[in-house]
Amino acid sequence: MDIPDSIRRELTLAAPRGRVWLALTDAERFVFRWRPQGSDRPYTRVTVTLADLPDGGTSLVLVEDGFAALAETRAA
Repeated sequence: MDIPDSIRRELTLAAPRGRVWLALTDAERFVFRWRPQGSDRPYTRVTVTLADLPDGGTSLVLVEDGFAALAETRAA
């Protein structure tokens, strides 16, 4: 079975980009925990892109990639 290398999620938020960025970076408003099993396994990479929208909102695109390398390690 082929494992896709990345997952992509795109959201349109009714908030200005500065407010969205604050929500992503302020420890009082955001929680994130992730750890691969085993210290010898490769990490995935998470990229968050924010863009202003004409209506004053924000486009948030989150991509996590590197899953193919995890599958290769697991198979070995």
